Amino acid sequence: MTRFRHDGAGASGRRRSLVVGLAACASGGADAQLALLAALRSAERAGASIRFFGPEALRDLPQIPTDLERALRQATGFLVAAQAWDGAAPAAARALFAGLDAIGLDGRPVGFLVSGADWQKPAEARAELERLAAAIGGRPSPASLTLPPGTHFTACSVCTDPALGRDLEQLGRSLAASPAYALSAPD
Repeated sequence: MTRFRHDGAGASGRRRSLVVGLAACASGGADAQLALLAALRSAERAGASIRFFGPEALRDLPQIPTDLERALRQATGFLVAAQAWDGAAPAAARALFAGLDAIGLDGRPVGFLVSGADWQKPAEARAELERLAAAIGGRPSPASLTLPPGTHFTACSVCTDPALGRDLEQLGRSLAASPAYALSAPD
């Protein structure tokens, strides 16, 4: 298995963090996907490189396309958006973690943004996603969010809820602050 290690570079010579956003939710303007885009913009403002993979890029999971696999191997942190209507992690998110299992997360942080029609079902799904991430070596981010019910974004994905906007900003900054990793030789 390929392992990740901290690259050890100092602050001035440090590689930029790479935060990969994965929208494991239905296509369109779901709050979880819009929140993901807002948090990724925050990570970018904090100095990280970002990559976004929408639902169409994840449709063949657990088979991982080459460009997605490359980004996953280089990522210093992950942000996963999902919709939960029945309290279970969505099938797309479970398939994502099945694919990530082959790559390994090796202690890298994983943030979650889960939306739904109420508070309880998304919270249950988020807990399941955090367990899936931890089971394959991920470190669930304490800044992960269960999104409040209702629409909180404009058509241009601007957050209209100031408190939620601050939380998304914090989540993006925390993932951007993850140390850069470099691939080491396979075991």
